[in-house]
Amino acid sequence: MTECVVRVSKTSRKNLLQIIFVLAVFGVTQICAQNSHLGIYGGFASASMSGNYIEGSDGREWGFNFFLSLDREISQRWSIETGISWIQKGGQKLQLAGVPDRTVGFQTSYLQLPVLARYKFPVSNGPWHIVPFAGIALGANVGCAHKDGNRFEFEEDPCDENSPGGKPKELELSIPFGSYFWIEYKGGSRFILGLKYDLGLTNVFTAAEETGLQARNGALVFMFGFVGPLQ
Repeated sequence: MTECVVRVSKTSRKNLLQIIFVLAVFGVTQICAQNSHLGIYGGFASASMSGNYIEGSDGREWGFNFFLSLDREISQRWSIETGISWIQKGGQKLQLAGVPDRTVGFQTSYLQLPVLARYKFPVSNGPWHIVPFAGIALGANVGCAHKDGNRFEFEEDPCDENSPGGKPKELELSIPFGSYFWIEYKGGSRFILGLKYDLGLTNVFTAAEETGLQARNGALVFMFGFVGPLQ
């Protein structure tokens, strides 16, 4: 009797996770579609890495953050926001545990599914509002590159099992928190400025986790964007 064994490669598993991630985003947006606002934000991210796997750092990695946002008001002041976000993180001139004579840089990219709770404070009963928020985000790694500390470009050195730090982990959990400052026009459309910090909770690399150490992402993001009502 012949036994048939089906092997699924790590690349296939990663692709499957990304497909599940995107389907989850569309499912959430369909559930929340009524009485909601749709927005698009863009901005700059200033990122660094921390943890006892990082023995020294002398720089921050600059990247971008784009956010397709869907929010739903659940009361006059409270609202829930979700959507899909793409963010670049990483760090520059990092000295890793066990590699004392070499500094490296990393640029990591994630697709995120954030879920945020927001509270709206009107300013002098006018069109201006301050809206602090906090929540949690699940990220799927969609890119990682590394370089020696004295180089500028990342393009030629993708992360793999032979890279400093090893391969990136496929999923990342983080806590985004910050505040929006927006002006609301008649009809419900808004122009928004935002400042947030994305605090990584999970290890970035497999090598750090295997040695029981920690290397986590952190990114300060400045955003601006436009939001309009769906109905």
